[in-house]
Amino acid sequence: IREQILPAQHPDLADVYMNLGNNYAYLARYDSALIYYERCRVIWEQILPPQHPDLATVYMNMATTYLGLTQYNTALAYYDRCRAIREQMLPPQHPSLAGLYMNIAIVYDSLTQYDTALAYYERCRVIREQILPTKHPDLASLYLNIANTYTNIAQYDTALAYYERCRAIREQVLPPQHPGLAVLYINMAELYNNQSQFSKAKIYIDKSINIFQQIFPAEHPHLRQAIELQQQLEQSLQATQIPQTHPNTISYGDKTDDFLPNNTNPQNSKDIKKQVYLYP
Repeated sequence: IREQILPAQHPDLADVYMNLGNNYAYLARYDSALIYYERCRVIWEQILPPQHPDLATVYMNMATTYLGLTQYNTALAYYDRCRAIREQMLPPQHPSLAGLYMNIAIVYDSLTQYDTALAYYERCRVIREQILPTKHPDLASLYLNIANTYTNIAQYDTALAYYERCRAIREQVLPPQHPGLAVLYINMAELYNNQSQFSKAKIYIDKSINIFQQIFPAEHPHLRQAIELQQQLEQSLQATQIPQTHPNTISYGDKTDDFLPNNTNPQNSKDIKKQVYLYP
């Protein structure tokens, strides 16, 4: 109806296109989402001033949709257009800036530009630690992403420190069978495996499998991946004849919105993915 009765550049049409784009993006129908975001963008770029916050929003959503399509360079271009507006219009500690920096970090992480990714994660961390409660789930997701990046560059001690910060939050705020805990535990198991600390790795992979088996079918790729790591660890333990001991640091508790470090590389990693802010 609106396309029939309103002028082609009417702002109400842009709002409709934005909402349709959001709905398609939520359903992971990214190509359809981009069609409607593009229609919205065309209108808003003609009728709004260049620093208008609505333009930043459509750039953000388009960037995140391109991220979902793994078109990383295009995603970065739109994130940069969003950043140019938001850094001028918003206060330095605004949560929308934190979400933007998180997404930019994820793109650079996906491009294996880890130093740049860490720089943006740090900008996100500075904001979130100032404005969020200490047990907020968004802090846990951020710490997990930072830990994964340090794992990818083999800085295992730093990675473990961030995994522990994530664990301290998630075991308090998530239910015991939450997939976010399973993802954390498999990441920690991978880290300890990389350090040849097979007994500790076995404890965490067992915890991860216990959760995955309750929430995923037997053929789910993440469960299969976890079982493969468990079998590998059992072989390593047998080869080294190291008894399995439980570390004192473990407290049993319960993208998920996170994803695994690059060295784990599940075949269907979109299900376990770093937290991305689609529609701030």
